[in-house]
Amino acid sequence: MKTADKLNILDGIDDKFITEAFPHRLFKIGAVPKKDKTAISERHPVRMIESFVSVAAIFLVIGMIFVWTLVGKDIINAYHGEDTTTDMTTTDPQTTPTPATTTDNGIVPPIPNTDTTTKPWHTTAPITTTQPPVTTTTPITTDGEQNKDPIIDNFADFEFSVENGSAVLVKYKGSAASVKIPDSYEGNPVTVIKARAFYNRSSIVEITIPDTVKTIGDYAFENCTGLTEFTIPESVNSIGTGAFSGCLGITSITWPVGVTKTSDMVFYKCSALKTVVLPSTLKEIGECSFEWCSSLESIEIPKSVTVIDECAFYGCSSLKSVEIPNGVSVISEAAFSSCRSLEKVVIPKSVKVIEELAFDCCTSLTEITLPDGITAIKEMCFGNCQKLKSIVIPGSVTVIENYAFISCYELESIEIPESVTEMGESVFASCRKLKEVVIPKGVKTVGRRLFDSCYDLQSIFCEASSKPKNWDSNWTEYCTAKVYFGDNWHYVDGVPTLK
Repeated sequence: MKTADKLNILDGIDDKFITEAFPHRLFKIGAVPKKDKTAISERHPVRMIESFVSVAAIFLVIGMIFVWTLVGKDIINAYHGEDTTTDMTTTDPQTTPTPATTTDNGIVPPIPNTDTTTKPWHTTAPITTTQPPVTTTTPITTDGEQNKDPIIDNFADFEFSVENGSAVLVKYKGSAASVKIPDSYEGNPVTVIKARAFYNRSSIVEITIPDTVKTIGDYAFENCTGLTEFTIPESVNSIGTGAFSGCLGITSITWPVGVTKTSDMVFYKCSALKTVVLPSTLKEIGECSFEWCSSLESIEIPKSVTVIDECAFYGCSSLKSVEIPNGVSVISEAAFSSCRSLEKVVIPKSVKVIEELAFDCCTSLTEITLPDGITAIKEMCFGNCQKLKSIVIPGSVTVIENYAFISCYELESIEIPESVTEMGESVFASCRKLKEVVIPKGVKTVGRRLFDSCYDLQSIFCEASSKPKNWDSNWTEYCTAKVYFGDNWHYVDGVPTLK
């Protein structure tokens, strides 16, 4: 539709109605000439006022942003109590400056603010000054008395707390080579060295523990790699887990009488430790107590000990011999594992259980006699004992578990007692010098690859007339020896002989 046609439609409508109701549409279609815009504006003053207000609002916002960029930071700092003035030593220009004075220690005190007027950009927080630390040549204790012991070169290096009338050494913060722990703090005896109090203080070579101390916490001296000399006083009756672990320089130790168990991991990785004296009151050697003490050559286990826990002597690669006292009932898992220099072990009749890996990787062990009363030879109990030539298995044993004698390269013969009913997987695998074996008829279960890689094994004599149903079908896998069941052989003067 053309513009003229649009105007013809509007001819019949009152002009005043059109201009009031559709002013924007009239401008757009050209029905009202430009010269009449003023007339329309005069007839609609409200629209003009709205336009002016919009413009004024825009300028107001711009002005506020400009002012905020100038003083906004000062207002925020004043609100949070921060001083925004650059010269802290001057007062308001209207006041008279006060001459600076000094105190006895040479510190200039802050100049008081005499201005009573309040300015939004000023803070009312007091001006503080940082004073240099006061040092003294004579150590000062917390109760104000001079400490005259020259070894305690800085009492402030010790952090203490007081609990129930006893002082607790919480942390040592110094770096001295020779350290003497104070025996009291604020008149309270120091009875506890808290967990990790000396953790990683590698600078310490010598440390003196006072006889007031009763408790040494977990990992208290862990990784004090430079520590070589210290004595645990007899007053100590509790030593925590790993208390001296990682102390690579310790060469000897005497365990206190009042502690009945060597704590778990107490000397873990103390690789220089050669001499250990254990008291007659000791009852238990804890888990990993001497693990990786690679310089330990011998140790006398007191007769009072009844339990040797897991990994107690694991990795003591210099340990040559050990006598387990009569009274020990359990040799726990991996207790002597990887003692590569161990040649001889005396196991008493009191031992009823030898756990998994107990003597695994004792590569120098040549012979061992197991006491009567043991019912099982656990998994890998004597695995990788590469020089083991003979072993006596008692008639009380009923089970020989998986890999019990794996890689015993020098084992030439073994007698399996008639009490055995079960043998696990690869029990004699890689026993390269084993020549012949007799399997008693009481053996009902056999795992696979029983004689895997037994290169010299020539004959396996089975007392059973045929292979029992619970024997694994692959029990002879990777074994070139010939198998003879009961109908094919018999004993002649105690020697298996083919018929």
